[in-house]
Amino acid sequence: MNTVYNFARLLALIAMGIAAFWAMHLLFAWTEGQGDALQLPARLAVLALYALLIGVPFLPSFQVSMAFMILQGPEQVWWIYGATVTGFYIPFLAGWLIPPRFLIRMLHNCGLHKIAALVEDTYALPMGARLDLMREMAPNWIKPLVNKWRYAAFFVALNFPGNVVIGGAGGILLVAGMSRVFAPLAILGIICFCLSTIPIVVTVTGFDILEWLKGAG
Repeated sequence: MNTVYNFARLLALIAMGIAAFWAMHLLFAWTEGQGDALQLPARLAVLALYALLIGVPFLPSFQVSMAFMILQGPEQVWWIYGATVTGFYIPFLAGWLIPPRFLIRMLHNCGLHKIAALVEDTYALPMGARLDLMREMAPNWIKPLVNKWRYAAFFVALNFPGNVVIGGAGGILLVAGMSRVFAPLAILGIICFCLSTIPIVVTVTGFDILEWLKGAG
């Protein structure tokens, strides 16, 4: 029964993520039709909303954000890249900077009770034990990396397609920030590196998937 429930929950989260990002795509496309005076403010507002959305724990935001960048084509992909890097860095900084008790209360108020409980568990542990908690959160096959190669493990966890089960990119980054076992600049570098492949490929090749689909149709 638990397996069926978890699978159904995973499908629901994926569907929610895809729907949310498709709405962001439509909003971003809408900004293209605005006048010169409104286009930049409208675009920045949509990008700010997108950046906040992708940091929400337990959404499959990392993989879907990759698809979102592909959708924008070579002209817009770097806008989305910048917003995506910002959006993924926000939960890490929140975990690093916001007082834990305030963060826990804020998460409960937003209805994110599961991630609030995870943050509370992390906060209750001494610094040395927080890495153990992160190891417990990780899939079994990645656990050997966590102790000696925690940055490599972090990189793999962000890119792992099933990471929504352990909190999604937002949840992983939030707990990583709270753990204080990762250097902020190193995490920013990992996020930038993880996300850079698609905008580089799209820019170099000039590939525009929407134009390609129109041509194929």
